[in-house]
Formats: sequence, C-alpha cells, structure tokens
Amino acid sequence: MFLLLNTRAFGGNALKKWDRIKNSLPLVEFEAGHKVDNNSNANLDISNAILKGERKFIAAGGDGTINYLLNEILSNPSKTIIDEIQIGAIGLGSSNDFHKPMNSNRLINGIPCKVDFTTTTKRDIGCITYVHNARRIKKYFLINASIGVTAEANYFFNHPNFILKLFKRINTSAAIIYSAIHTIMRYKNIELKMIDSNKIAKIFRVANLAITKSPYISGNLKLNYTPNYNNGLLNIHLLCDTTKIELIKILHQLQNNKANAANVFNSSQSSSILIKAEKPFKVEFDGEIIRTHCARFSLLKKRIRVCIN
Repeated sequence: MFLLLNTRAFGGNALKKWDRIKNSLPLVEFEAGHKVDNNSNANLDISNAILKGERKFIAAGGDGTINYLLNEILSNPSKTIIDEIQIGAIGLGSSNDFHKPMNSNRLINGIPCKVDFTTTTKRDIGCITYVHNARRIKKYFLINASIGVTAEANYFFNHPNFILKLFKRINTSAAIIYSAIHTIMRYKNIELKMIDSNKIAKIFRVANLAITKSPYISGNLKLNYTPNYNNGLLNIHLLCDTTKIELIKILHQLQNNKANAANVFNSSQSSSILIKAEKPFKVEFDGEIIRTHCARFSLLKKRIRVCIN
C-alpha cells in the first residue's frame, strides 16, 4: 500500500491534520510513500511503486492531491495495470469534495477517510484534451471541471490576496464565499463556441460552464441533484448572459442547497463536448487550473476503482 502525503494541502497545514489521524488509521501496513513538498518528485515514486507491483494507493491531502495521483496513475500506458489499481483517500484539504456527503462513519478523529479496500467501486473519469504551446495534452478529473466564474474563483483561491489569506486561516467556508464574491464583482462573461457530441455548434456569452460528475462544488456550495458516478455521462450546467446580481443570487442558492440544476441552469448530459474561444480561458478541474484556446471534455466509463468507505 502506497500513501501519498501532500504536506502543502490545507494552506500548508496538512501535517497538523495528519498528526491527528496517523496513529488511528485502520491500515495494517503502508509504505510511507512520498511527502509532497517544494522539493518533491512524487511522480517518480508513484511510477516506481507501480513497477514494483503496488496496486493500492492512498491520497492524503485535498482534492488536488487525489487529482495528482489519478493523473500520475493514468499516465501508465498499460490498461491492464490501471484496471488493477485501487485508490483511497484521506481528506486533509480545505474542501475535500471527493468525500462528500460527509459520513460520520467515515470520519477518524474528525478527518474524512475512504481507505477500506474491501469496499471499492468503479467510477467514470472525466478527460480534458486541450492544446498548449501547440501540444495536445490530456488531464483527468473525478469530481468536476468548470470554465468561467468558478474557474476564476478557484484560481483566485489558489493565488489569494491578503484578505483571502486571512479568511483561509480562520474559516474555509468563509474563504470560499469571499473568493466567489470577489470574483463575481470583477468577472465579465466570455464568448465560447460549444460543440456537442452531435457536432451541433452554438456560441454563448458564458458566465459559468460546469462539467460535473458530482453536485459538490466547493465548501457548502452544492447543486441539488443526485449524482451518478458511473453512468458514462457528463452533467453540463450552463449559465449565459448572467448579471452580477443574478450570479450572487445563484451563489446564495448553491450555499443553501436550493440550486436545482434543471431550474437554475441550462442543464444537459453528454458523453463529450468541445469548447473553443478566440481568447485563452481558464479550465478548472478538481481545483487545478490550466489555460487554453480549445478544450474537449470526454469520459472514460468505469475507468478507476475507488474506495467508498
């Protein structure tokens, strides 16, 4: 069993959470694995572990840590090996959306854990194919991806000003709301060309485009729908020509679990969608950010096995 511990999660305070839990984990044994810090080379450690026959991996950190582990595993060219791998997670991050809804039975000393490798299920994986510096690159996500105000807010959350740094130290939920409002007040709708799986192209002035497998966005922000993690479809939620006041009202609905996806958004499901724009735009996926002029979102159905307890 290989444990990837991200010491930089939770604003660099993940070790405090780790110290609360490390002696209470119901694990018979695990390799100490790799501590991700400023001098880390975790990708090499993960690759070496796979070569040595390791098939059980735990991401101890936030959603970005799970995303990092997922992308490193999927960089392995052997489908057979990937089919054998199982992923568990320990929530040491700020939001820990992968673990939601939080279940008291999965908390160890207040920390959400999914580390029981006897109870696993296969989940769909979102795939982003995008162009950067004339190169075609692939990235993967388990939870959600977004373009527009959510992506911008995530970027701001990862690159905070003084006030946001203070909020992040005091209260994560307050920091997320501050990030959202700060971004909304400065945001301008962006023009995107969207081409669906039927090759029908439409141009929209987009406030937000959420491409999701999970209704949990960040903190207490949540879409009101029941997720299906292995149906082979992406949930697509679009907001167009939306004013700042309307965005703040929707933020309030999301915070109070009153944002019915079908009523608030232009919602649909698809196995793929292509997004193009004249100007580069940010794409957020499980808290990570890339920039591109063109991104295709698709799905790998039931591609990875994850712990559910």
